Amino acid sequence: MSDGDPPWARLPRTAGVPMLKDARSADSALLDGLFELPAGSALTVAEVAADGSLVAARWRGTGETLFYPASTIKWTTGALAVALMDEHDLPPEAVLAVGDRPAATLRDLVLSMLQASDNDAFNALHEWVGTAETHAAMRSWGCTHAIVRRHFMNPRFTGSPACVARRPDGSEVVFEAKPEVDMPLSTDRPPPDGNPEANAFTTDDLVRVGAATLMGPIRDAAAFGLFACGLSWTCQAYVRAGLARLTAGRPDRPGFVVLNKPGWWPPDGANSELNYVHDVAHGRHLFLAVYAQGTEAEAEAGVSAAAEAVGAALLAGRLRLA
Repeated sequence: MSDGDPPWARLPRTAGVPMLKDARSADSALLDGLFELPAGSALTVAEVAADGSLVAARWRGTGETLFYPASTIKWTTGALAVALMDEHDLPPEAVLAVGDRPAATLRDLVLSMLQASDNDAFNALHEWVGTAETHAAMRSWGCTHAIVRRHFMNPRFTGSPACVARRPDGSEVVFEAKPEVDMPLSTDRPPPDGNPEANAFTTDDLVRVGAATLMGPIRDAAAFGLFACGLSWTCQAYVRAGLARLTAGRPDRPGFVVLNKPGWWPPDGANSELNYVHDVAHGRHLFLAVYAQGTEAEAEAGVSAAAEAVGAALLAGRLRLA
């Protein structure tokens, strides 16, 4: 493996459900006292072990708190879109036409969805990927009560029209229309606010999504650079801001590589983030998922402070996890 390989290429491959093992009680106790978030918030941090499992600690045991993750779910659609690009040899310059929507390049669609959380781009890519296929992927990743099916302006929509992807050389790949399907949450726990159409996630789920996608369908994808570019420049990246503040304030200037997808849902007054974090100095691979109640300003202060505290504990060897 060359020196130019990205850190996520060194992750172990997982063929099944990413297993979350509980961290030592000392790590969990330390995490509980590192920072404060508003009531109703949740946080899970997990380190990837050599066997591909994840050793997870939850802030005050909040990993199973259900919430609506808003645009954070677009990580999943982006990952599955990149996997399709790799499967069908579709470069970012390929043009995707979804039904009667305006055609656009895959580069524009993926980056618009990830960087600007563009809902039109999300809808087009999600229809291309497929609701039933996304549901099956989520179940295979161990997310038993999470679902990605909110189609903005038409939340009950679960089918897809025929899609055509045209490569720069003029050759085409045709994807047949997908019928509407009923995708139950498969859980006895009600989704947020009792809305049966809402996506119901936990911070543990978001960690599973990050691990499953980077260690599974897109780890070796030829188009992964496009996905990483989009995730590296998303707005509202409070975890990244906290880690940047930490590294700038230390004389040894340690480094972190962060891939991030945030979400902001004003009706609930809450923010969520899914992050892959690589500790450069120690070669550690982690996933950090957080859900923060409060205004955007409160979330920015709380989440970035939490990330700074977690990062400092990792660098000091106080939070050992795997």
